[in-house]
Amino acid sequence: DIAVEAFNKLGSEYELRLIGSGDKLEELKAMAKENVKFLGYVSNEERERQVQEAKGFIYTQFEDFGITAVEGNAAGTPVIAYGEGGVLDTIVDGKTGVYFEEQTAESLIEAIKKFETMSLSPKECIDNAKRFNKESFKNKLKDRVEEMVREYRDKYDMN
Repeated sequence: DIAVEAFNKLGSEYELRLIGSGDKLEELKAMAKENVKFLGYVSNEERERQVQEAKGFIYTQFEDFGITAVEGNAAGTPVIAYGEGGVLDTIVDGKTGVYFEEQTAESLIEAIKKFETMSLSPKECIDNAKRFNKESFKNKLKDRVEEMVREYRDKYDMN
């Protein structure tokens, strides 16, 4: 609802495309102006295409991690995100996206206008998302376990 309200206020020069459905779908459709498009359920391929072609990926929710923001970056698309929760660890403000401070249409609009003045690199977005791939996760976990074993051995003089 925050994104729909923001794009209603931004006007016809801005288009918002919403993918998926949910409990509030009919309510959102009723409040949306012509510049808000509801795509409904789409295939994985179509979702990837839509995200790759998007100028930005809007992420309004608070999540502990939030994989969809990382997926946006993986497609080479910068993310405009509510700056709380997991996105603080996954999106680099000013490099792979931009944060907005409050979950309000006004705060989102401010971030969109700031985003419009920036030049964010698709390559940098993709490189950022690679930090969260399976191989990277396995390597980081292995390194951390090895570090903990070394610390334990040092602490108990087990070398």
